[in-house]
Amino acid sequence: PSMFNELLSNLKANDNPANVRCLNVAAGADAGRGWIHSAPALSEGHATMLGGFGFTPEAEVPIEPLSCLLLPEEVRRLRLIKIDVEGWEPQVIAGLGALIDSLPREAEILVEVCPRRWPNPRPTVEQALQPLTSKGFVAYQVENSYWPWRYLWPARTQPPCRLPSVPDPG
Repeated sequence: PSMFNELLSNLKANDNPANVRCLNVAAGADAGRGWIHSAPALSEGHATMLGGFGFTPEAEVPIEPLSCLLLPEEVRRLRLIKIDVEGWEPQVIAGLGALIDSLPREAEILVEVCPRRWPNPRPTVEQALQPLTSKGFVAYQVENSYWPWRYLWPARTQPPCRLPSVPDPG
């Protein structure tokens, strides 16, 4: 809820763009409910649906598969899905379901993989990405530098590198 309120505030500061539809729900494999855990104030982006990292349980929130959250017109014009969910990646990918077959041909899915946070029994990265790779998606490694200096030299950013197979960093 705190992150959702921050989103609403940012949208208001940007004149509430018409191309944004806000949903206060977590994406997951199945419909249900789960606890969102707030991260420390200095790294709010590390909030997670997984407990056990010393983060504060903030609220119980609804969970829905991503395939149930997107409207048909949103799916038709979809170009990119970014999944950056601090250990909840296998659940979100599993919830893509039939949506994968409905995506435009040029659609891309960017997944920040965080297997060290995956609960046991921990799938391999290959197993977690299997719903995508079985549909023809190919894994690429994308540079992910958090150094602020990289914005000063954007030409030095490495292009995505196609991987011959899905590695498992452990």
